[in-house]
Amino acid sequence: MHRVILEACLPATIALAVAFVALVACIRLSGAQFRWRRVKKLHRCQDGGVQSLAFVITLPLFVTIVLFILQVSQLMVGMMVVNYAAFAAARAAVVWLPAQIEGELLTEADNQNRLRILSHYEENDSVFVEPDPNSGKYERIRTAAFLACAPVAPSRDLGIGAGAISHSGQFAAAAAKNVYASMSPDSSSNPRIAQRLDNKIAYADLNTDVLLEWRDARNSSGRNTYVSPTYNPREHANTAIMWRPYEVGWQDAVTVYVVHRYALFPGPGRWLAQRLVWTDSFPERIRARIQLDQPNQGLDEQEISTVLIPASATITNEGFKSIGPFIHASN
Repeated sequence: MHRVILEACLPATIALAVAFVALVACIRLSGAQFRWRRVKKLHRCQDGGVQSLAFVITLPLFVTIVLFILQVSQLMVGMMVVNYAAFAAARAAVVWLPAQIEGELLTEADNQNRLRILSHYEENDSVFVEPDPNSGKYERIRTAAFLACAPVAPSRDLGIGAGAISHSGQFAAAAAKNVYASMSPDSSSNPRIAQRLDNKIAYADLNTDVLLEWRDARNSSGRNTYVSPTYNPREHANTAIMWRPYEVGWQDAVTVYVVHRYALFPGPGRWLAQRLVWTDSFPERIRARIQLDQPNQGLDEQEISTVLIPASATITNEGFKSIGPFIHASN
């Protein structure tokens, strides 16, 4: 398992261990004992039952600890899933960023190794970009993230309207139902399965945020956007050649940040969930772009409680920029 996941799950693991110790202490305090022979006689026993005072006092505490253990264990599953979602989004980024979107080959936006953005921010050779939601590349990267988060999304109907779901979410829901039906043909006779898949993907679509940045590659020769060879130079002698902040370079480290609003169970685990997730694991420049107090998208605050689970993954861009457009332009 990756070290980042282990570090993210460390507070929850400690809380889980403490909860198990408290559960054992609660059982001993109540005086409960396992007597399997009495279980066999339970169905024909006509005697009345008298509960001890210790058992009556400790039963609510016992149930509370059990519910807390369930919440923490599910929260750890959510952390691992969101970390996988970050990896899936980073993998999608290094596949789609070097590509050219069909139908937009002659436009500046979403061209090869370029991403349509709204703004950018630079710090220490890193370029943080705010992608344009209408960018085809960004939508594919975001789809990879929320599809990976869908398994831990609630399947019950939370009243999310169809109009609130993105086009990618609708397409992903249709694809998920087709894949599920191919793997389990008997599921086609149960309409609730399709509805639950729709609910999961709709929630993940609305409650998963994706942020991007990339860092200029530096190797032993000092190659970066200031030193050749590069196809996106800064401070070029020819003033007609301008540096493009929305263009990722070859072997630039592309980092994808994913934030998912994980739905919590009803019960005592809610109040401690915020303390078990390290929301300060992101750099300050990234946390400034995340609205930590943002309400759940498309949901009633009294309907469900959530906790923000952050994760990030970095993969190197290996896409070469084709010289074909320059050859054709010179001709």
